[in-house]
Order: sequence, then structure tokens, then C-alpha cells
Amino acid sequence: MLLHIHTYDVSGLVDTSDEKNLSVRYNDLFAPLIKSVQQLSTENTALKSELLSMKSELAEIKNCCLLLLIDKEHIPMILGNADFVILI
Repeated sequence: MLLHIHTYDVSGLVDTSDEKNLSVRYNDLFAPLIKSVQQLSTENTALKSELLSMKSELAEIKNCCLLLLIDKEHIPMILGNADFVILI
């Protein structure tokens, strides 16, 4: 059987009562499919939140860079007590 060659677990989903034919019990697929969609939805929500946070952080960095380019006199005030050196 092809399914056994590829080591798929067919217990419960595939009816093997007929030796010549296999049949799929589609009703038994609904619960795993729904669970998978729920997990993907949760992961998608978390990734969207992370992306939004990163976009906000990037916008903040861009604004700081723009301020540095515009007003070089106020670099110490903008950066505060930064532990790095900016070469201009």
C-alpha cells in the first residue's frame, strides 16, 4: 500500500476493510483540519502583532536618523547617554 510506504498514519481516517480498495472517512478529517486552522490563525495573529511592533520600531529609528541628519548640534540630546559613537 502506498500510504504505508510513505509511513502515513492512516488509522481512523482510511477504511481498509476492502482489501482491493481504500476509502477515506472524510468526516474524521474535520476535527484535525479545524484544529490546524485555529493554530495557524493564532500564529498569524502573533506574527501580525510582531510585524506591527517592528514597523513602529523602524519608524522610530528612521525619525531619529532624520533628526540626526537635520540637526547635528543636538546629537547628544537626541541620543542621551548612548554607548556608541556616531561618525559624521
